[in-house]
Amino acid sequence: MKILFFTYRWLGRWVFTSLLWPVIVYFFVTGITARRASLEFLQRVDSAKALGVSSKIGLLRLSLKQFFTFGDLLLDKLAVWFGCLDVPVHTHGFDALKSLIAEGKGGIIFVSHLGNTEISMALAERWGVAKVNAMVHTQHAEKFNAMLADVSGEHSVNLIQVQEINPATAMKLDEKLQRGEVVAIAADRTAVVDPRSGVKPRNIYANFLGKQAPFPMGPFVLSALLKRPVFFLCSVKSADRYDIYLEKFSDQIVMQRKARESSLQPYVQQYADRLGDFAQRYPLQWGNFYDFWQAEDIAP
Repeated sequence: MKILFFTYRWLGRWVFTSLLWPVIVYFFVTGITARRASLEFLQRVDSAKALGVSSKIGLLRLSLKQFFTFGDLLLDKLAVWFGCLDVPVHTHGFDALKSLIAEGKGGIIFVSHLGNTEISMALAERWGVAKVNAMVHTQHAEKFNAMLADVSGEHSVNLIQVQEINPATAMKLDEKLQRGEVVAIAADRTAVVDPRSGVKPRNIYANFLGKQAPFPMGPFVLSALLKRPVFFLCSVKSADRYDIYLEKFSDQIVMQRKARESSLQPYVQQYADRLGDFAQRYPLQWGNFYDFWQAEDIAP
């Protein structure tokens, strides 16, 4: 990451792009699983038809364009983390969150791997948030936090490594929410099986683009435990700007202890519907390059 940053900072976007594009092409050619997932998504979202693509070759070109878009968003992620993004950013629907924070209260934001969520988190101070705590499943959260501090000084995002969601996690985050901070968590990517325990994370199925897909139960359980307002956020890029959309998702997610899955399922479906709407509008910014519907699983 440091090498990428200094390449971008000292040699510019054009040089960085010239180095990145061959890598993108390599992964497109050799990444059979990712390419297959891209093609399935593009066919399901019906973007090929919307963009006037009718042949298999045309669909492959569209898939390659999706890979290139992923690379372009990656460049912007680096730029915004280190304060050199030169694209205008416009926000929509932030009044409710600003009012909440002005009262010294925090909120929960559901994000996804569509668009460029990092733009929203890195620019949090622009919309009146003192601190954003982003929950991640990576083992390198502390190293990434240290790197940000090393190369860019002060930053308003704190990555929190989470292996499992439990009462201790909720208590830790509740303290941050009481200070008027924000907790951001991606609710569109299921966790992998822990090889040490062999326990498979709990998922809830919802209709996504016409087919049942698994969504992680954890973000919704956590939100119910924290008893805070929940928002849905999506940050997408057009030709010359970023638009960050924030919508009120729920005043509070209510979960029944004896019927957790059935009580949470409507919220999961609501999230899937909003994510599906943005996926239809911005298909090339879809960043989940794997079998999102997990055909080998059997939905309940």
